[in-house]
Amino acid sequence: MSWRCVILLSQSAWVTDKQHSQVSPLRFPTAEEARVFGRAMFEPPETVKSWDVEPVEEPANYSYKKGQLKRL
Repeated sequence: MSWRCVILLSQSAWVTDKQHSQVSPLRFPTAEEARVFGRAMFEPPETVKSWDVEPVEEPANYSYKKGQLKRL
């Protein structure tokens, strides 16, 4: 199991009238790594309304430690 960020875009970033959410293709070994990465990338939000992390069945493909993103 791994963890990834789920991003809800703010209305200013919508291409159509529908709300848009995106899931990151980056999967991290722990929820904490995914949260640290999400905070670094999505706060303070500009086009991102909100974000969270969710577990996925696929294996982790990235690690994020000490501000460094590393492909596994």
